[in-house]
Amino acid sequence: MKIEGINLDSHQGEALRGELLVMLKDEAGLTYLQVTEYPLFQSLKYASLGQLYKRTKEKMRKRENG
Repeated sequence: MKIEGINLDSHQGEALRGELLVMLKDEAGLTYLQVTEYPLFQSLKYASLGQLYKRTKEKMRKRENG
């Protein structure tokens, strides 16, 4: 799936954006400032990225642990 194909008008699209944020931060080593350069994240406030990251990371942990 291409980033441009993520529909942010759906819960699934918002969840995908959160998971992408976690991957960009954890696996790619990007900072929140660098993440905001992607069009998918430009509608979010910089200050909200930390909370989005934290919530998404917790949901991913719960899903992995069953």
